[in-house]
Amino acid sequence: MMLTPTVKRKVIVGFAVVLVLAAIALTVVCSWPIKALDARFHVISVTASRGTNQTIYVGNQLTGRVRENLRKLGLGGNPPQKVSITLRDRAYVSISVVYAGDLTRQQLEAVDAELVDSTGKVIRLNEGFHAPDPKGTNYLGTWIQRLESTNTLNYHLRLNLQNNGGQLAEIKLGKL
Repeated sequence: MMLTPTVKRKVIVGFAVVLVLAAIALTVVCSWPIKALDARFHVISVTASRGTNQTIYVGNQLTGRVRENLRKLGLGGNPPQKVSITLRDRAYVSISVVYAGDLTRQQLEAVDAELVDSTGKVIRLNEGFHAPDPKGTNYLGTWIQRLESTNTLNYHLRLNLQNNGGQLAEIKLGKL
């Protein structure tokens, strides 16, 4: 079968596009900041911030912001469920994780968290709260920690079941 130069060019361009898309997908998956350590648990969104006033949406953060802005523009829709947090000052960091999983309600309402800095130091996060969304499918875990700002340390967040019940996920947060 003989291919015309135009068809050959289209096949080569199509193959090159597929290779580029595959390389991009592989790069994104390999650099994904969330590493699930338990197949029954999945993280929906993560927010870490030092600002004094925080709005955390119970669901995907980007979707929540878009829905809220559409409502402000008068384009209707249901308001996203959200929680507002006020921190004392910028010496505190707020870390919020929206998650779901095939675990008991008691386990999902009591996920433990700890920060690990780039030197290996572990900081157990004690001050926090957990709240299920009204549908009961997603949970919001929020921890507030006094943590002096440095530009040298990178942080990971580890989520665990209570009482050394197992690791659920590890999340790259970067500099806080």
